[in-house]
Amino acid sequence: MQVTFEITRMAPVNDDSGRSGRIVASFDVAVFPFKIWNCLVRRKADGSLFATLPGRRTAGFSIVAAELREAICAEAIAKYREDIDG
Repeated sequence: MQVTFEITRMAPVNDDSGRSGRIVASFDVAVFPFKIWNCLVRRKADGSLFATLPGRRTAGFSIVAAELREAICAEAIAKYREDIDG
């Protein structure tokens, strides 16, 4: 089974309050038939970017397929670089 997804919203954020890096953007992702919001792109102190998805405590579910999680995060970082950091 192939799962498709799309980053549907990417918005700049500037929040230094995170413990694991400065939040630089928030995004929504549609993973048919679901929509996940409150996803974040963060910048570590060394300048590298990483993306996070809400977890079981905040979203009530989690994506257990590591390949799908990694693909969503990679696409979010690429979209951030293209749309905001460009």
